[in-house]
Amino acid sequence: MDNLQHYLQADVLETNFSRLMEAVNKTNDFEKLKKAHANFLADVLSQSFLTVMPEDGESASDTIDCINNPVLNNIVELLRLGHSFCRLSEYTSDADDEDYYIRGYSERFNKLVKQLMQLLVSLRERPCGVYLARLLMRLDYNRWLSAEAQLTQSVTNMLRY
Repeated sequence: MDNLQHYLQADVLETNFSRLMEAVNKTNDFEKLKKAHANFLADVLSQSFLTVMPEDGESASDTIDCINNPVLNNIVELLRLGHSFCRLSEYTSDADDEDYYIRGYSERFNKLVKQLMQLLVSLRERPCGVYLARLLMRLDYNRWLSAEAQLTQSVTNMLRY
């Protein structure tokens, strides 16, 4: 979760905010500011995978919205699982029950991580591929995730772009 947060903060928000502020400081033209702000919003949405950009040849009306975005849905499920895990001690006091729940959390976490890695690798040909490589680098910095998901070769190839 720390690596995801760092990607969103450092690679997405701070980078795009710096570009926006640079554009703001360079002009007093409202239309240019409006365009810079629209670019900022579009870039943040795309780079945080809140929208899925259309593939080459698809029109913008074919863009998948947030509700149908498998990457976003997977990340939300991981966040929910983490939140539920943090609350585990509130609803169980028996050590055997706790072990049972922890095994379940571990299995679900591993399944979601594998799905996320597969989704991210499958999107590498999309326009967001450069940002995808950054996110993969943050998430898989020690290649543990790709080894778990049996995707080492795919992720390694992705990071070469």
